[in-house]
Amino acid sequence: ETHWNHTIYEYSVFRDIFQEIKNQYNLNNHILSIFGPRRVGKTTLIWQLINDLIDNSNIEPERIMYFSCDMLQDSKLSLYDVIKSFADIYGHRIGKTSLIVAFDEIQFINNWGHQIKFLWDNYNNSIKFIISGSSVVSLQRGSETLAGRIKNLQVGPLSFKEYLLLSNQVRGKKLQTWDKYKLYMKRQLPELAIDSNLIPKVYIKSLVNKLIEQDLQKIISIKDPNLLRTLFSIICAHPGQIIKYKSLGEKLGKDRDTIKMYFNHLEKVLLIRKVKNYRKNRNTKLLSKRYYPYFTSLTLYVDVQPKFDFLAETEVAFQMNSKYFWRFNNKEIDFIHPHQIGRAHV
Repeated sequence: ETHWNHTIYEYSVFRDIFQEIKNQYNLNNHILSIFGPRRVGKTTLIWQLINDLIDNSNIEPERIMYFSCDMLQDSKLSLYDVIKSFADIYGHRIGKTSLIVAFDEIQFINNWGHQIKFLWDNYNNSIKFIISGSSVVSLQRGSETLAGRIKNLQVGPLSFKEYLLLSNQVRGKKLQTWDKYKLYMKRQLPELAIDSNLIPKVYIKSLVNKLIEQDLQKIISIKDPNLLRTLFSIICAHPGQIIKYKSLGEKLGKDRDTIKMYFNHLEKVLLIRKVKNYRKNRNTKLLSKRYYPYFTSLTLYVDVQPKFDFLAETEVAFQMNSKYFWRFNNKEIDFIHPHQIGRAHV
């Protein structure tokens, strides 16, 4: 499939990470991997990169293949078969003609890492690979198979600056900056920023339900999607609470291991983030853990919004990409960077 025979897509705004994606593509012969949550604009970034290659590198559109892998999830076709079909349509010879191949949402392909490894090992002199995905665990496993061959770049929800650009807002006009920021916390995905007619709560509910009911089912078999929804709702309603799997399982009539496993599932598709209690001694077992929605707009999934101080805490966790908090002897720092102990805190 190619989208660039006749028309180049028009994009007036580029995200900050686009230049890094472009640089990494040009700097090395590695597989370029773009990963992040659903709806953050990974596909658009791939299309913008392809547009740039056509405009500025004089690459013929017929040598560029874009393929959305959710089209292949129930098929027995391999990734090689897809490239072969594309090559046959345009009269290319695999291994002889220089091609650019983009596989979008590659986590839907079983053993994709081994398939890409085979293709790269045999055709890396003639095929440049770009892949994207929304499942952290699937991409990590594939990246392990492709060690030394792949460059991973993470794309997150919009920054405040990007939101202002996409929503055509100018600082200091109509709304004060703080009012704009409160709107931003509800519209941290590109489509929500661009289209003011979209209702954030409806959009977020649809996104989360699709991830739980469809995407996760395609990657792993989920026996109890209602439990996933319940756990996610708990985190959205009470961000930052310390979670103990056993006690929560007793309340929900589930065992500890099931609760832990389902939290891991939500992490896999970047719906939640885990923030652990930091100990300098890495051999110390980290008993305490907190969970937050992966970004603040996700709190709209629940009907009753958490109090603003919890929203603010969620926003800081998102902006810092926090992984640790510190708690000891009734003293606490909400978020820390381990290499900046005593300086990075809320």
